[in-house]
Amino acid sequence: MAWGRAPRVGVSRVVRRREQRSKRAALVAGAILLCCGLAPTAGAFEPDGEASPISAVVLRGAAVDHDVLADDLSLRLPEIPLEERASAEGLTVYVILTREGERYLLDAVVSDGRAYRREIQTDPDRAAREIAAAVAILVHGIADGTAVPERQDVDVTELVDPELIEPELIEPEPVEPERVEPEPEPPIAGDPPEPDPEPPPAQTRPGPAAAPTVGPRVGAGVVVPAAPTSGPVSAGPSLGLEALFPGGGQVLLDTRLAARATDGFSLTRLRVGVGGGWVLERSRFHLPVSGLATVEPWWVREGSRSVRLRDATGERLPSGPALGIATRVEPGVRWELDPMVVSLGLMVEAAVSAGFAGGVHVPQIRREAGVLFQIGGVELGFGLNLSLRWRVRTGSR
Repeated sequence: MAWGRAPRVGVSRVVRRREQRSKRAALVAGAILLCCGLAPTAGAFEPDGEASPISAVVLRGAAVDHDVLADDLSLRLPEIPLEERASAEGLTVYVILTREGERYLLDAVVSDGRAYRREIQTDPDRAAREIAAAVAILVHGIADGTAVPERQDVDVTELVDPELIEPELIEPEPVEPERVEPEPEPPIAGDPPEPDPEPPPAQTRPGPAAAPTVGPRVGAGVVVPAAPTSGPVSAGPSLGLEALFPGGGQVLLDTRLAARATDGFSLTRLRVGVGGGWVLERSRFHLPVSGLATVEPWWVREGSRSVRLRDATGERLPSGPALGIATRVEPGVRWELDPMVVSLGLMVEAAVSAGFAGGVHVPQIRREAGVLFQIGGVELGFGLNLSLRWRVRTGSR
C-alpha cells in the first residue's frame, strides 16, 4: 500500500512545477513585448471599415506639373488607372490639389461620400514626387480601409465638377407623377343633359368692304400748265359725286370750275369728268387711284362783255369744248361715323386735253405781247377734297 501512494505524490509535484514554469515564461514574453514596443497602446490607429476596391483615380488641380505627377502616380499605383472621368464600375477617388505658398492641400473625395484632406509642406522642386507619394499612400489606405475620413456622406457634386461624373453615377431627381384628373361621372339614365343656352343673335354691322357707300364730295384746287409760256395758273372749286363698292371699286362724277384773269381779260373753264378707279383702305389710311374722261367748255371775256375770237386775218375762230383724259391719286385719311364715312385727301392730277373744232389743236388766246391764255395741253392739278359718303343698306340688319 505504501508503494501505491508514492507515485501519486510525485505526479502532483511535477504538474505544479510545469504550471509555475509556464507562468514564468508568459511573464518573460510580456516583458520582452513591452520592451520592444510591440504591445498595443491606447490611441493606436484602428481601421474605419472593410476594404473598398478602387477602379479609377481622377486628378485635378494646377498646383504642380500634371504630366510629371501623372507619370509618378502611374509607377506608384500601377493597378489603378488615372482617368479623365469617373468609372462606372467600383469606386472613383477624385483628387483635387491646391497650393497656398509652400503648403499643398490634397483633398480626396470618394464617389461613395467619404472625404479626406492632407497637408504637404515641401519645396516646389520636389512637390510632384512627394504629392504622388502622398496620393498613393492615401489611395492604398482608402482601398484597404485603414484611412480615416474627415467627413462622411458628402455630396460629391458639391465638391467635384459635374462634368467629371458619369451621368449614371448621379442620382436623378425624383419626378412627380402627373396628376390625372378624374373623368366626369356619366349622367344617370333617364335624366337627359341640359342643352347649352343658345347665343344671342349677332347684330350685323356692315363695314367698308361689306356695303357700298355713296355721297358728295367738295374741294378746291389749282391748275398749272406744264409749259411755262402757256399762261398763268387757274384756280377754283370742285363738286362731285362718288360711290365706293365692296372690294374697293370706285365710280366718280367730278365737275371743276377754273378761272384766271390777265391784262383785263378773263378765262373761265368748266370741266366735267366721268370715271372710276380703285380705293385702298387700311385702318384710317385712304388712297383712291382713278381715271377720268373729261369735256371742258370755256369762255373768254374782256371786262363784263364777251370776246369774239378771230385769227390774224380777221376770220372768226371756233371755240368748241376741249376733250381730254386725266388720272389722279388722293392719299388721305378717313373716319367711320356710322352710317357715314368721312374722307379727306390731297389730290394730285395729271391731265391732257385739246380742242377738236376745226381739227385737233390746243387753243391759245394771244395778243401782241404774247400768250394770254391756253386751254388744255398738258396740265397738272393740285387740290384738297372732302368726301361725305353714306352706307347703302342691303337686306335686313
